Amino acid sequence: MKLKNFFSKDIFRHIEGVIKADDREYIAEEVREYVITNEIQKKINTFFEVYSSSIGNPNFRDVGVWISGFFGSGKSHLLKILSFILNNEMLEGFPIGDAFLSKVEDDFELQQYIKKAMESPSKTILFNIDQKADIVTNKKRNALLSVFMKVFNEELGYYPKYGYVANFERDLDKQGLYSEFKETFASIAEESWEEGRESINLNMDFIAETLADVKKISVENGEKIINNYREDYSLSIEDFAGIVKSYVDIQQKDFRLIFCIDEIGQFISEDTQLMLDLQTISETLSTVCKGQVWVMVTSQDDIETLTGNMNAKQSNDFSRIQARFPTRINLSSANVDEVIKKRLLAKNSDAESKLADLYEKETSNIRTLFHFSQTSFSYRNYRDEDDFLLTYPFVPYQFELFQSSIRGLSLHNAFQGRHQSVGERSMLGVFQLVLQKNAEAEIGTFSMFDQLYDGINNALRGEVQAPINRSINHISNDFYIRVLKALFLVKYVKEFKSDKRNISVLLIDSINCDVLSLEREVQEAFNHLESQTLIQHIGDQYEFLTNEEKEVEENIKMTEIESSDVNKLLHDTIFNTLIRDTKIRYSENNQDYSFTKRIDDRLYNREEDLSVHFITPLYPENSDEKQIRLKSISKTSELIILMADDRRLGDDLKFYKQTEKYIKHSTRSGINQNTKVILALKATQNKERFNEITNRIDKLIIEGKAFLKGSLLSPSLTNTKAMLIDCFGQLIKSTFPNLRMLKKQFRERDVKEIIYSSANSNDLSEAENETLSLILRKFNRNELITVKTLLSTFSSKPYGWYQSAVLSQIALLYAKGKIELERNFDLDKKAVYESLSNNRFFDTTIIKKITEVNSQQISKVIEFYMELFHEPIATQDAKELHKRFSDRLQQEIG
Repeated sequence: MKLKNFFSKDIFRHIEGVIKADDREYIAEEVREYVITNEIQKKINTFFEVYSSSIGNPNFRDVGVWISGFFGSGKSHLLKILSFILNNEMLEGFPIGDAFLSKVEDDFELQQYIKKAMESPSKTILFNIDQKADIVTNKKRNALLSVFMKVFNEELGYYPKYGYVANFERDLDKQGLYSEFKETFASIAEESWEEGRESINLNMDFIAETLADVKKISVENGEKIINNYREDYSLSIEDFAGIVKSYVDIQQKDFRLIFCIDEIGQFISEDTQLMLDLQTISETLSTVCKGQVWVMVTSQDDIETLTGNMNAKQSNDFSRIQARFPTRINLSSANVDEVIKKRLLAKNSDAESKLADLYEKETSNIRTLFHFSQTSFSYRNYRDEDDFLLTYPFVPYQFELFQSSIRGLSLHNAFQGRHQSVGERSMLGVFQLVLQKNAEAEIGTFSMFDQLYDGINNALRGEVQAPINRSINHISNDFYIRVLKALFLVKYVKEFKSDKRNISVLLIDSINCDVLSLEREVQEAFNHLESQTLIQHIGDQYEFLTNEEKEVEENIKMTEIESSDVNKLLHDTIFNTLIRDTKIRYSENNQDYSFTKRIDDRLYNREEDLSVHFITPLYPENSDEKQIRLKSISKTSELIILMADDRRLGDDLKFYKQTEKYIKHSTRSGINQNTKVILALKATQNKERFNEITNRIDKLIIEGKAFLKGSLLSPSLTNTKAMLIDCFGQLIKSTFPNLRMLKKQFRERDVKEIIYSSANSNDLSEAENETLSLILRKFNRNELITVKTLLSTFSSKPYGWYQSAVLSQIALLYAKGKIELERNFDLDKKAVYESLSNNRFFDTTIIKKITEVNSQQISKVIEFYMELFHEPIATQDAKELHKRFSDRLQQEIG
């Protein structure tokens, strides 16, 4: 079953007309087909309540209506429908508005408002201001007023091109001579007045002769009258309001004239004078015409947005414009998909049955197919079977994503001239075009997001669509073009993550699509398009490049950098950004250990006992795990971390440095404003690129493998630093096996406590024995032993002892009488503490061996002391006994 046979209405019918239609049957059809959603019903209720309350109220002055909404919201269509209803259009004896009334049967109050409006005599002048304005109109003084005057003259049958001619015609009409003048001119000039006035300068003789005949004056006076009209013509808002009032005054009681102006916001843009003119025109018409002339406008932006970006003074100046448009109808895009479903996608019963069967069979598959990777906005899949029946062959996400796409393109000035608001193509028209292109497709086929590009390409500025047009001519692979179109559409949708998965979802064309195969095709397209500098990538996201961006991108790629710049970037990323520390703390003793930094065999600091070596994807032998393992066996004190492979990493690092250098160089030279904007964006993107590279390297490290002495480690995989700390602990244990001799954690304050403590046991710990053994070996070799010597020895392999631990061992041996310390003199406890706590003395404090004194010798000395001095001595310490004996002898001698 072909898609074209699914729908209850002909998908090839013309369902969207221009802003002004003269075919009354078409107008009636437009009103009958118009879809009133809940949102629109609330909005028009507000308008008709205000409008109906103005009828018969001579003091009513709030005649301004501002209809706002972005592409696809239906603001232009609503303006057109309202103009048809208020214009009291009739068809076969019935008001066209009756078709509209039937749509709001559930709202009695709204029906009454609409009926009252329809019963009141009125005339609407509906026009797109950008189409009616001359090419240079909005650059002239009174530009907006000129358009108002032009359409008003045209509506009354007067010549719209030249105001003085319209004034001439208007005066003849007042004098009752206009019809006679036209008949006489046709007789003299042998062409109608409507044709002749188009070449008024060439027909001046005929005009003067005609006027002379009608007014019974000389030809010379007739020519003089025409010249006076030309020379004296001027236009002011007050004059215009007076002309309009003269017209309103001769109409029926309670008559309303309504100017329905489409896309006023695009026309006045940020031109402060045009905004003031709009305010003044609306205000003057309201005052002079006593509320009988309305001004209804549409704009992409609401009125606050148009005035909101101005400075304080400007905002003050324009605060009154808001008072001139008190009735505001702000349409969102929420109802767009509902309108499209009802006007375009309504299915016949046969199609509904087949689609229901398809959905029941493929529900799980459909949910999987249209699943996006992480984005900052959750794009909608089909909710249920009913949603599928209403939306197919489109997918719900396409409505909201396309609106975001158009908004972004419009904000970046992608549309040309009068298409800047994309007012000539609505969402309905674009989706209808896609449907028509897929009309011959079979059930199970989906309309693809990239196809929506064809609905707006004619409205795009030439330079914007140029890259795609060139690609169509030079790239033979149609799929690559589809990928490029999809990237173009999402270029300015910041919440959409344009990675391989998400772009693949946009291109799914069938319920039987092999997504993994499609993703591979998309990646191939990415690679090719990037090689042609049509797109760029930041991490796993890809972005369409405009012409100017393409030129900058090519210049960046040609920027020369040194290989050392890439190496330094790699070092800074790993060691300065991810690890951040020059030392790593060993959790078992809370001490920090320095280490050698190596990347791909390059040394980045001085050699230490411990070494951390990262093998990156840039290393030639990165993929040879066997070689890396052998290297690890020969490097016994080196932790080797083999990062996971990433073929793009080197190119991305290089491009980051090229971009950085190019931006720095370019900003010093004279560049135009557009290039400045692009470079500013490039700088922002380069920061994002660095963050992405950093995260990627972090991931490559934790997904890599760590080797120590040929063994594969199994570290914590939280992040690079956590992984390194885990592996580093194993490296310390392997490199410093004697670190286990320290059975406790030593602190700086322990040295003092040890020296002054009287509770020290004479038993030596394993660490103390090791320290003493080293001292004795050096002593026996007649080597000079200093505190600095011991610190240097025990901090290295195979010990790895930290300073507080080494100083504590020295203090313990001193306290237990195994060694003594001197600095050109024997040291007491105070001096010993000073020597072990101040690093200025480490190099000059000498450690000496103490001759062992056994207990029998100590007992004999104590006994002799008591016999000689007839007093006891309370110490068993040889050194203390020696000191006291010497002091007592000196006392006795004295």
